[in-house]
Amino acid sequence: MKINSKGVSAKEMLAVIIIVCMIIVVSIPAILGFIKNSEKKVLVNNVITFRNEINELLSDFVSNGEWIGDGSYYVMKDGNVCLGSYDKKNNKCSDEFLKVEIEGLKPNAGCVDISGSYVSNLYNIEFNHMYVNIDKKFDYYVSDEPITKALCRP
Repeated sequence: MKINSKGVSAKEMLAVIIIVCMIIVVSIPAILGFIKNSEKKVLVNNVITFRNEINELLSDFVSNGEWIGDGSYYVMKDGNVCLGSYDKKNNKCSDEFLKVEIEGLKPNAGCVDISGSYVSNLYNIEFNHMYVNIDKKFDYYVSDEPITKALCRP
C-alpha cells in the first residue's frame, strides 16, 4: 500500500503565518480595551462597596444614639473617613473617623458627602491615580483626572 502525502510549500506556510499575525494585531486593541473596562468595573464595584459600608457604619451610629453632622468629609489615605479636620500631608484626623473595613482595594483619597446619616454623594474617590465619581444620572464613572469641585469641608 502506497501513501500519498503532500508537503506544505514555503509560500503557503508564510501566508498562514501572515494571516495569524494579522489576526493577533487586530485583536490586541480589543483585548486591551476589555482589560481596561474590567479594571474600571472593579473600581466602581469597590466604591459601591465602600459607600454601602459607610452607610452601615452611619446606621450603627444612629442606633447607638450618636449623630454625625451633615457635611463633606475626607477619605483618608488608609480608606477611613475623617469626621474632623484632616491633615492630608501627615494623614492625621483631628477627631473620630469611620473605620471602613472592606475586602479588596480601599480608596486613598476623596470626599464623602453625608446628609441625614446617609451618604448623599461621593466624589474624587481615588485609587492609585484613578478617580471614581457619580454623574448627573447617578451613574458611576472612572477617569484619570479628578473633577473640579469644592474641597471637602475644612
